[in-house]
Amino acid sequence: MYELVRHTVRKGSIVIYPRWQTDIATPCPGPFDIEPCVAAAVTAIRAGLAHLQADPSRVQPRLARTSYFGFSFGGIITANLTNRWASLDLPEPRAIFFEDPHDGGLAGFGEPALDDSLAGIPERAKIQCHSSQHGVLADPEKIGSSCNALFPKLGRISKKNKDLVLTHRDAHGEPALAAFHGVCAARPGEADAYDWNFCWKVWDALRSCAYAKHGCKAALGDTRKHRSMGEWSDGAPITPLVIQDEAPIRP
Repeated sequence: MYELVRHTVRKGSIVIYPRWQTDIATPCPGPFDIEPCVAAAVTAIRAGLAHLQADPSRVQPRLARTSYFGFSFGGIITANLTNRWASLDLPEPRAIFFEDPHDGGLAGFGEPALDDSLAGIPERAKIQCHSSQHGVLADPEKIGSSCNALFPKLGRISKKNKDLVLTHRDAHGEPALAAFHGVCAARPGEADAYDWNFCWKVWDALRSCAYAKHGCKAALGDTRKHRSMGEWSDGAPITPLVIQDEAPIRP
């Protein structure tokens, strides 16, 4: 997630990156018991905020403009955190980006580590749930997993405030643009057109839409600005985003 974090900080935002896991099964054994990892994330978020607020000379967080981003198992944790934000005394989620959320399938398909209900996510939150052509849903047996498991639990959120989206591989040029598990999880120096024209664009616009009602057409709805992934160097359009307001979405 280095490049996404770097981009977000360079845009002027504070980023708290909670280390909710120190090993593959520490402190939680994946979907079998997610609660220790949820607790670790809560502790880290609170500690990060307290560290900033303890020193007025530091940049101060604007808690009314708080958004959450979660990738893979972190996406499942993010869903549960934003669902329980009030009881956990966390800042209200104004925008949420779920990047191919998945609990690993060790306890069965359908993301059983998700809270049974996500009714605690605020109705005004702006939400994007993204799956990749060659991500979790590439396995036909997992078509009811990832965003297809999470999205139906967002029934209280109006269609205008949420989207289910899919990226496809595009090999028109070289190197090809891959649509694997973690399109938005670029490591240092590896950001590509999907980072610039999808992940960062939508993440920025989603937050701007939530905070100031600006940029909404680039973040939500089946609009040209939202679908567009930019162009190859020869002017050919990159395969656009597929956008739906109902699950399932299919590779």
